[in-house]
Amino acid sequence: MRKEYGQALRTLFAAEMRRVAPNFEAIKVKSGYFWPGDRAYLWRATETLYCWIVLSPSQKGHDEFTILIGWSRNARYPELSMVPCAEPPTPDRDEFARDEYLTRLPYLWGQDDQWWVVKEFKLRLTAAELEADLQPIPDVAGEACVAPCVIEAVSRIRTVGVPYLEEFVRIETGANVR
Repeated sequence: MRKEYGQALRTLFAAEMRRVAPNFEAIKVKSGYFWPGDRAYLWRATETLYCWIVLSPSQKGHDEFTILIGWSRNARYPELSMVPCAEPPTPDRDEFARDEYLTRLPYLWGQDDQWWVVKEFKLRLTAAELEADLQPIPDVAGEACVAPCVIEAVSRIRTVGVPYLEEFVRIETGANVR
């Protein structure tokens, strides 16, 4: 992701997360299973039950990002050989039996691998197009491009992701959470 978009994404996303999901705190993750450039938000539901929301910008240099949702019953960031998990969420919540799990947020409402696209990838064919891409983007313009994607993604976290994790914690602990 372009530097200017990435900076705006991290700043706006953090502000929106504080507003709509105050149980989740931004945390630095030290794990070989955590991608560089990702940002993690943790809700310690119990002493050992950790729920995660992860902002994951494209690792391929595209101006897009996805959101991961999941948990670990082992008081850590999920240590999974495949992210997202190969088994998508099910209506019966079969995945709740897993000790650790991460899925992409759009899978929770039946979408395939949908990403939030800040700027469509376009193959640059001329020197002028390449040079134009190297020009800095003013902060205001970067924020203006990123903001609609962040607002939509965090809205989905609020309406789909957090309730999903609350359902998992409720079933796991028997406690009514909010």
